[in-house]
Amino acid sequence: MAPLAVVHTEPLLEEFRAPFCSTANFWRHFSAFSTTLLSILLTFASQGLWLRTNTFPEKPIVRFTENVFFLFETPSYSEKTLFWSPIAQLNEIALAKQFELLVPVIETVHSDRDGDCRADEIEIRIAFRLATNATLPPSTILEKRALVELKGAPIFGSFQSQNPFNEIDIIGDMAFSQQNLLPSYEAMDWQMRRWAIEQNFSIVLSRKAERVRMTTLQEIGEGVLFYFTFRTRIGEQIFHYRTNVWEMLKWAWIQYLALLVIVRYPIGVLSSFFYQNQIIGTFVGAAKNKMH
Repeated sequence: MAPLAVVHTEPLLEEFRAPFCSTANFWRHFSAFSTTLLSILLTFASQGLWLRTNTFPEKPIVRFTENVFFLFETPSYSEKTLFWSPIAQLNEIALAKQFELLVPVIETVHSDRDGDCRADEIEIRIAFRLATNATLPPSTILEKRALVELKGAPIFGSFQSQNPFNEIDIIGDMAFSQQNLLPSYEAMDWQMRRWAIEQNFSIVLSRKAERVRMTTLQEIGEGVLFYFTFRTRIGEQIFHYRTNVWEMLKWAWIQYLALLVIVRYPIGVLSSFFYQNQIIGTFVGAAKNKMH
């Protein structure tokens, strides 16, 4: 006779019964309550119920708006102080302090290397005279989660040399330093207000390198130009956002379910051991098909 093949299996359900006022029935309710309570406590202890921040990588949209501030310190034998800014009020203050105002020649190149319509590198070349301090406030836009536009977060830089020079190249990676959380999904616009800049963002150049071309004293004069070339690489940044109510509930529910599965398994194994060995007093009923 040919061997038989197993074509279908159905488990048998074995019932364990106990009176309503019994240790077994008390353990059934106590184990269910303990499983739920322990899962909630573990979720709370692991801060799963209070996920208040979210972290998202994003490459910001950065554009140079030709807003730049320069303070010029000429050689010690000259008494002139040179200044330039794109804001008329600052220029008027500089004139009142007997500063000499200059107008630069600015060239800007935005390079998109990966074709995502966002600048990967910005090169700025400015022709001026003997500057030693510069501040560049680019326009920065974040739009992956919340719409955030920074019109005045500045990039600060200074350069000094014991000898006269009339050209400097600065290259570095643009790095955002975030101090406060961004909103969940709202729009936020920070204008050029000092308190808003200081409380939210600062932009620095990491891995910065400088290259200076020196001049001789005979080359310094009214016709000598100072060339400032600034090139920054714009990579993906990490930004921190607030978590809204629905996200907090979602993460709390996910973590609670995950811990519930973990906690329920050992308690279920322990309960089966108690019932099957009649440690807490149960009666075995007739076995029946689990599907019926």
